[in-house]
Amino acid sequence: MKDEGYSVLLVTNPHDIVKFYNPNKKTLFVMDDFCGTYSINQSDIENLESVIERIKELIQNKMTKIIVACRLQIYQDDKFKLLSLFNTCVCNLLSEELCLSYTEKKSIAELYLETKSSEVIQHCDLFHCFPLLCKLYSDNPELSIKNFFKTPFSVYKDECDNLHKKGHFGKYCALALCVIFNNRLEEEWLTDETVGETRKKNKEHV
Repeated sequence: MKDEGYSVLLVTNPHDIVKFYNPNKKTLFVMDDFCGTYSINQSDIENLESVIERIKELIQNKMTKIIVACRLQIYQDDKFKLLSLFNTCVCNLLSEELCLSYTEKKSIAELYLETKSSEVIQHCDLFHCFPLLCKLYSDNPELSIKNFFKTPFSVYKDECDNLHKKGHFGKYCALALCVIFNNRLEEEWLTDETVGETRKKNKEHV
């Protein structure tokens, strides 16, 4: 798209599409983790609903394009199906036509793991998230590389258990909060002024 003269803008909020819209300029808006990271986020849905009609108007201008990316489980959620605007053209990166080839996975492993890539490339088809595992291991190279790529969920479970057993309750609670809030925990939510309001709001969404 960039080669076709489009300016590519990475946005995190659908309101930014309206804010930065320019009717006289080719613009491609890109949103990652659309409507949630690991599961659909009701707050994101409500935020989108408040501006979706305006976005529908904007994309009537052929100079404006939007690409959103999300995990498959979010796309398959019934709530996502209500967002018909974002179902017009779907690319499933896990499909046979679009999934990573062995050569591409090997290149990713070499990029993140360098000389250690040969130790795990035989496990590249065990999980769809192989590229993510490469990135995560590069951030935590002290882990057993073979165990990590063969049983990554068990490795992280053991790490969480160790946090609890060693009495690192602050870190344990912080991790739990990050999971609960889909990795979008705002610092101000933990202040005395807003904690009560936040707790009430999240109870309404349960």
